[in-house]
Amino acid sequence: MGLHIHYYILIANKVMATAAGTSAASIATRTIKVLAISGSLRKASTNSGLIRFVTETHPATMEVTAADISDLPLFNADLFDSEGNPPAAAAMLRKQIGESPTLSYQW
Repeated sequence: MGLHIHYYILIANKVMATAAGTSAASIATRTIKVLAISGSLRKASTNSGLIRFVTETHPATMEVTAADISDLPLFNADLFDSEGNPPAAAAMLRKQIGESPTLSYQW
């Protein structure tokens, strides 16, 4: 499993380097922020397990955060407050996504 993860990191470095017009070697020294989201709420979920594994074993050049969507309600505009703000769990996820240039979603 670890080899696959490192392979995807190398691919991501090359894609990011190409997009930024820099070399893959120079981008490998930067910290890559990743927000990982599992589409399953089940504790024994394989996808959630993969995310837990990555958050515990990622390379030093990565900062991996696992988003917790367990309190995220289904979309319901009635749950927005009088100022149009979404429920707290949705606002937190929106903030996490905005702060993470890389998103990994496991469904």
